[in-house]
Amino acid sequence: MDDNMMERQIADYMVKYGTENTNYGMWSFEVDELTEKFGVTKQWVQEHSDGILSELYLRQEVEDVERQFGGSDFHLENIFIWYFTDFCPNYIEDEQEKDDGVDQYWFAPTCWCTDDVIEAAKRNGIVLTPQQAEQWWQKNEKWFKDTLTEYGNEILFNANFSEV
Repeated sequence: MDDNMMERQIADYMVKYGTENTNYGMWSFEVDELTEKFGVTKQWVQEHSDGILSELYLRQEVEDVERQFGGSDFHLENIFIWYFTDFCPNYIEDEQEKDDGVDQYWFAPTCWCTDDVIEAAKRNGIVLTPQQAEQWWQKNEKWFKDTLTEYGNEILFNANFSEV
């Protein structure tokens, strides 16, 4: 089987398995799992990850894809796939989506990821790996959320409501 066909076959598996098994619209595939299932080496997956991702992005079920690298040799460890939830039969809606009778909704949800931490650190002259950025988030996420909420409330309290 040629490389392009194998990349497509792996992507097909990742879409089928992920959409059938996720409860929340995302599934993570370990490189070890893919090497075992498809009889390829870790090096092959590393070298063909761009092709696999390209195949994934061609699929209507796939919203986004992210690679996670790790180890001292910065090798590919995981591939995370976010699916459009319309394609996920086991998707469990969050409380706000589930309750059609709600009379209050949350506004302005905002998210950051490890890439944001890496970029912010770089602007301060510090180089972080994705693993270090994830560790930073795990250690500081509560502080970050609390601080963000505090600043958000301050902005909201000083907002001009006369233009409603």
